[in-house]
Amino acid sequence: MDYIAASPPFRSRACWLALCSKEERLFGKLKRSDRTEILILALAVLWVAGSLVASLVHPEGEWFCRSGAVMVLLSLFVEFRIGKAQQSKTSSASVAAGLGVPMGSQLPIIKQRIAKAALWFAVLGTLIWGYGDLLA
Repeated sequence: MDYIAASPPFRSRACWLALCSKEERLFGKLKRSDRTEILILALAVLWVAGSLVASLVHPEGEWFCRSGAVMVLLSLFVEFRIGKAQQSKTSSASVAAGLGVPMGSQLPIIKQRIAKAALWFAVLGTLIWGYGDLLA
């Protein structure tokens, strides 16, 4: 399916999620920190894939199960970065006063999705770490 380039009035979050081309959705509107976090998660996936190939080529090494630990580490690093960004938005004075989290401090949808992906990568990395020697 061909995507139609959106005109300037449609350059909103709805356009970004639905109407823009795949390339523009991936790279056009992302902030630098979002790109960095996506690249860290992609590095985790590439590390696991490379370790799987290394374990298949050299069966005496247990590279695949060790790559689960790297995946967990990188995923938790991304979670930490997102949590730090959220914390910087929230005023500690308003939370201490019992007012809770301010209305405008919700994470953007892309950060929420990256955080959810990082959580699932941490779970997957834990399973690979624990059972990778049985799988490869």
